[in-house]
Amino acid sequence: MEFTRATLYLLLNSPKPLWLVGADLSEADLRGADLREADLREADLHRAYLGEADLRRASLPDANLSGAYLRGANLRDANLSDANLTGADLSAANWFSIGLYIPLPARSSFPYWATTALNSQSYSVSLQPRHGLAPAAVTRPNATMP
Repeated sequence: MEFTRATLYLLLNSPKPLWLVGADLSEADLRGADLREADLREADLHRAYLGEADLRRASLPDANLSGAYLRGANLRDANLSDANLTGADLSAANWFSIGLYIPLPARSSFPYWATTALNSQSYSVSLQPRHGLAPAAVTRPNATMP
């Protein structure tokens, strides 16, 4: 992690939305953090603790969330296109509507790691190809609006 605990505390308590493009927040303790509408493109959040964090409308394209703890996090309307979620704990997270734009080469299928993660959480995925990209609608069966 590139921030000291004190710097991270000041940053998280500064005016929103936060601009953290490419920030190294690996293994950071961000439990319950208010990251609404934060710009976290290309951020390194691997093994970060984001339990109960508010990530509504956060921008996380190309972010590394591998091994991150996101249990109970609010990811409603977050953009997770091309984010690495390998090994992330997403149990009890609010996934009511998220944006995933996954590049699909001709004749390829949905990436296996994403399919596995989503199926293990009982989510359904629908893809509609458009200009070489496939918007993936991810929903949880019987979900209720928070």
